[in-house]
Amino acid sequence: CAIGEIGLDFYWDLTFVEQQEEAFRTQVAWALEFDLPIVIHSRDSIDRNLQLLEELAAPGLRGIFHCFTGTLEQARRAIDLGFLLG
Repeated sequence: CAIGEIGLDFYWDLTFVEQQEEAFRTQVAWALEFDLPIVIHSRDSIDRNLQLLEELAAPGLRGIFHCFTGTLEQARRAIDLGFLLG
């Protein structure tokens, strides 16, 4: 069981970035509260997803980046945060 897919999608439209980030923060809080991994969707938004995860980092926060298409540096950042790449 996991929470997801969650995350940010900047591919089509940037109109609702603030709302996407608020939802992401809420969903990460649920994952921590219920000790569940998260499945992250990060289309055209890997850096911002990583920034948020770095801000929200807490013991027990874990999961996987679904369909990861980032750079080697981004992969290392995600792995350093305890995430898997798919």
